[in-house]
Amino acid sequence: MIGKGLKIACSLLAISSTLMAGDIWVSPKGNDFNDGTKQSPKATLTSALRQAREWRRTGDDRVQGGITIYMEGGTYALHEPVFIRPEDSGTEKSPTVICSISGEEVILSGGVRIRNWKKQGKLWVADVPTFNGRPLDFRQLWIDGKKAVRACDVEDFEKMNRICSVDEKNEILYVPAVSIRRLIDNKGNLKAKYAEMVLHQMWCVANLRIRSVEVQGDSAAIRFHQPESRIQFEHPWPRPMVTTDGHNSAFYLTNARELLDVPGEWYHDIDARKVYYYPREGEKMQDAGMEVIIPAVETLVQVEGTLDRPVSNVRFEKIIFSYTTWMRPSEKGHVPLQAGMYLTDGYRIEPKMQRNYQNHPLDNQGWLGRPVAAVRVAAANQIDFERCRFEHLGSTGLDYEEAVQGGV
Repeated sequence: MIGKGLKIACSLLAISSTLMAGDIWVSPKGNDFNDGTKQSPKATLTSALRQAREWRRTGDDRVQGGITIYMEGGTYALHEPVFIRPEDSGTEKSPTVICSISGEEVILSGGVRIRNWKKQGKLWVADVPTFNGRPLDFRQLWIDGKKAVRACDVEDFEKMNRICSVDEKNEILYVPAVSIRRLIDNKGNLKAKYAEMVLHQMWCVANLRIRSVEVQGDSAAIRFHQPESRIQFEHPWPRPMVTTDGHNSAFYLTNARELLDVPGEWYHDIDARKVYYYPREGEKMQDAGMEVIIPAVETLVQVEGTLDRPVSNVRFEKIIFSYTTWMRPSEKGHVPLQAGMYLTDGYRIEPKMQRNYQNHPLDNQGWLGRPVAAVRVAAANQIDFERCRFEHLGSTGLDYEEAVQGGV
């Protein structure tokens, strides 16, 4: 009788342990209509998070010891950020853990592979696919994990051209006419309509989209698109450098087919939806094993709560966050202040502020935006990233934005 009772107790304990196991499985070969068991895994992290969210909402016994989302090895291509919200919060005793299976490599990727390259003289060309039903634009290209160079007019960045002068009122930068010759036709008109200037000014670097070029003798007047033109010429600091000893601000030109002239460079013809690449020695673009990736997504994971309902106790373990883009410079230019923060407005104030900083009256005010991040965290507590990797990114990797406590 005692033996029978012990057997029943052990059976109940086994059932209880099974119920306490809050495990959800995800696999590149899974299906989001599956139940998330190891034998029947989900296909996406988003679907697994939804299942975990429902367990917590309904008070399922499986959440008592925490929820672990096991991701099988492989690449999980994303079309939008994985959104982790307050309802996904765990607790100190019942956290939500997102991890790779031991020994397997899990990649959350915002990249798209480019295939079917065709030789065209020294260059190779391929069609750029649509992404989510729209033409895809991008600013980075990766060849077998190595970043290629966007076509530009310099190879040795110690030999960049330098500006001649600045006309703030008319929003013009004057540069040596010889420096712009490859971007204009015989009549002096700009033929590279999406060309950009990358301008080194004091402690930061600006990306300015070129609107027009006007050659005036041995110099050329360059005007830029809005809003970066207004911001660039109105904000007081940092300024382009114009000195008496010739150490003016250096610059280079980029994003023009005419500048694609050395191995390792690429150019995207957005109108024709084709990408051109000049291979490095040994690169065989026709090789099926050659992996060419362009990033299409700016943010892979977004953890966002509110001040009164922060997201809490979520942990990522051994996950790779890879292939993100950064499109603001292509759409609105990029006029930074520092630390990658971009100015949305900035101008000199008069009279100057009465409060001094190190005995200097303050006359510079500006409004800033944050660069995008592969993983952004806001209004959250104890959001951890353990043994994760961030690679092949167009901008910031991990950004704890605001109202965040704890986390490693």
